[in-house]
Amino acid sequence: MTTHLSVRLAWHDRSWDGHVCDLPHLNAHCIVHQHIRDSRNDEKERETAGKPLAELDGWLPPCSRDPAAYAARGFTIVHQDPLEFRKLPAVSESIPPYSSCPAPYRWMREEFFQEVCEAEDLSIRGPDNPRSNGWVFEPDRQRELLKRFWGKLEPKNSLVFYYCNHGNPLDENAPRIVVGVGRIAEVGPQFYFGTTSKYQDQYPVWSRRTTQAYPDQGVRIPYQEYLRDGHRADDIICRVPRNALLPFSYGGEHVSDDVAVAIIERIIQCVERVKVEGHVAADWERRLSWLNDALAEAWTGRGPFPGAGSVLQYLGFSKGTSFQRTVLAPMANQGKNSWEYVLSILGGKAEPDAGPYKAGLLKARERWGLLKSRHALLSKLARFELSPGQVQRIANPDQRAASGIDANEDALVANPILAESDLGAADSDPVALETVDHGLRPEGNASLFADDDEVSHDDRRRVRAVGVAVLQEAASSGDTVLTFGDFLSRIIDRFPERRACRPDREIVLAEIDFYQRLLWTALDSDPELVALKYLQSLEQVIASIIKRRAKKVNPAADPPIEWLGALKGLFGEPKSDRERVALDEKQVALSTLFSRRLSVLTGGAGTGKTSVLKVFLQELVRAEGRHPTLLLAPTGKARVRLSTKTERNAMTIHQFLLKQGWFMPDIFVLKPQSDQRPYQATTVIIDECSMIPTDLFGTLLRALDSGPLSRLILVGDPNQLPPIGPGSQNSIR
Repeated sequence: MTTHLSVRLAWHDRSWDGHVCDLPHLNAHCIVHQHIRDSRNDEKERETAGKPLAELDGWLPPCSRDPAAYAARGFTIVHQDPLEFRKLPAVSESIPPYSSCPAPYRWMREEFFQEVCEAEDLSIRGPDNPRSNGWVFEPDRQRELLKRFWGKLEPKNSLVFYYCNHGNPLDENAPRIVVGVGRIAEVGPQFYFGTTSKYQDQYPVWSRRTTQAYPDQGVRIPYQEYLRDGHRADDIICRVPRNALLPFSYGGEHVSDDVAVAIIERIIQCVERVKVEGHVAADWERRLSWLNDALAEAWTGRGPFPGAGSVLQYLGFSKGTSFQRTVLAPMANQGKNSWEYVLSILGGKAEPDAGPYKAGLLKARERWGLLKSRHALLSKLARFELSPGQVQRIANPDQRAASGIDANEDALVANPILAESDLGAADSDPVALETVDHGLRPEGNASLFADDDEVSHDDRRRVRAVGVAVLQEAASSGDTVLTFGDFLSRIIDRFPERRACRPDREIVLAEIDFYQRLLWTALDSDPELVALKYLQSLEQVIASIIKRRAKKVNPAADPPIEWLGALKGLFGEPKSDRERVALDEKQVALSTLFSRRLSVLTGGAGTGKTSVLKVFLQELVRAEGRHPTLLLAPTGKARVRLSTKTERNAMTIHQFLLKQGWFMPDIFVLKPQSDQRPYQATTVIIDECSMIPTDLFGTLLRALDSGPLSRLILVGDPNQLPPIGPGSQNSIR
């Protein structure tokens, strides 16, 4: 059971080789990081473009913690106090080659303090001034947290995974992409900031120098080389699976063996494609050999029962994960059945050893005796690397239903893949396909004591689950529909060769009713098509409402509205032919907005769309009196602008849907149904429509009562960026 490390890197056009970017003024991707955005000196970076960090005199770019991760030459870094108000003196550190300096920001936040202490079995005092958010301030608390975080890493055993967040030029829809992986060779010593008359304690530097054993052990995916030479990089992008977003967040974070397996498998697939395409010369065979060795180690570290500690915590043993790490994991490493040992204690056949875990195990035994109907399920869950929150959601029938898992205990025992429909919680990621698949098809030492009913590679339950994941990933990139052939190919490519899911086309077609419970298919079309059933349903809702409303008109105003006079009241008399033409266009637009039950108001930035809406709303009240009107926008910034320009209240679409019961509280996941009545308004205006993904727009239309709705007005800029999410290639533009 080895703890690994993830390290976030800011995008660098020279592959983090210890130099300033070649074209720093064109690197807009790194400024998604606030510390870079606030401190970047474009003029200075242009002057030093392409120069080694080691040769810069008295100045370093704000990204200096990152760009030496793959550098053959070291340099000296200056650690600045992250809490600027303290003004603690900076401290310098000599950085050897192939090093970075990540900081575990989540561990330094008060809102995660209790969670970290419980998970790590730490007894650390609370803050001097009770607070539930902000940075952990007290130096003794910082030291204890950092000691545990960095102390869990094992040089020469632990791996380090490098990644970029959405600030990358490869895939704007991917929240995380993996850059590479290596073996941790050394973790540097703890440094401390200088003291001042006000702050005389030793305040630790949060980041620690982490050196990898590259190039002997490790690999970097050659994204920059592909971009530089004009090659298509889509097929070599290593995206972090959804169950690993938390371990790949907050700058530096721990990574478990199970997540390491999932990431290494994906890196292997990417490197294999790089090798086949042959665009970048390197000893890729040697890199692949090392990756496969690292994968085998991660499987061994994972063990056969990685969820045992979380199951024990569900049973009331608060130190369950600590018990797993210190007692059960060593047993598994010796080839012993650690879960049988747990069952012997829970069933009363054996007594727990005296020590810090005895009371907790006895408490778990008591609850185990009360939950006899869940014994089989809990034993099954011990085979998957689940967090305590995930076990709680799956094992508790009420929470299970609320999180989207439509199955009882018996169904989950027979088909654990059903847990993959989990929607997650505010403090816990959803259960991912990889997590379930690893438990059902373990490898190496992790396969010891495996169930006799191992799921075959082409089991229809596995094929459907992988198919759903494939369609979800395609939808996130904008493709809500795939051809049937592409769908099957992507399923095969989803896992590495030895774990590949290989559906047989004829068998899938013969069992199509099973697949159509979750998938929409059009097998009589040319080409044959497949999509997620719920997304296709929403697209049909959108199409139906748009087509129906497009044919209908509203009664004419009596007396007619003087649109031109109203426009002149806002814009003044036109002073040129160009202004007269623009005013005429606005008059026609206003007349259309009033007369049609569906209308689209388009125009580039600064053409006066929201000003036209202001005139429209004013004259609408004069003509028809005050009726319920709803103004919506997809973002907070757009909402403020719409509200300010029209002098009316506006909401974001998310605020409206949350109020109408279409979002799950805390996790902001769209619900398939709402228990509230559709919202009644006579006029609905939706701004920035080109930014709204299909699932959000379809749900919004379902949340509106179409009966009293006289006018649905869609406003957008044809040059606006498409949405991030389903339908981004076919957005309302």
